[in-house]
Amino acid sequence: MDTKIEIKTILNELNACNKIASRFLKSSLTYKHAYSILQKSTVWAKAKELLIRYIKITQGEFICSLCKQPVQPEHATLHHRKYKRKRLFHPKYISFVHHFCHEVYHQQQGTPQGARVYGNIYGVRIYTKYGRISIPSWCIILLLFIFGFLFFQLIEKINF
Repeated sequence: MDTKIEIKTILNELNACNKIASRFLKSSLTYKHAYSILQKSTVWAKAKELLIRYIKITQGEFICSLCKQPVQPEHATLHHRKYKRKRLFHPKYISFVHHFCHEVYHQQQGTPQGARVYGNIYGVRIYTKYGRISIPSWCIILLLFIFGFLFFQLIEKINF
């Protein structure tokens, strides 16, 4: 098979893996838990295999991006240099690293502090260092109704 055609085929298959992974992560209540399940899935295994083929074609050798030593890709950890949910398995954002190097890297980097909150008509998502929490808009409306009801009950008791 022609190298350019093979690379294009691999990238198309990785794109399909990205779509599946993105939908899976988006549908879950907590991102961290969903991500750990995804890592054990057949989609992850297929994407890793495709990435190994891609790097063999384009670079030829596997060097741990953290310690700069050779690494066996089949026994290495996929390290995301940048997390892009819709392009989780794009070769631009992935490198193969030793498991130990990966553990040390994340211990040194820690986790980001604070929380980020995003809202739209479908609800609210809160991203913390512990994972993601999704609250659908109907729950927010229900909670507002309940708090409003309780507030007016409290006001009536104070007035009488």
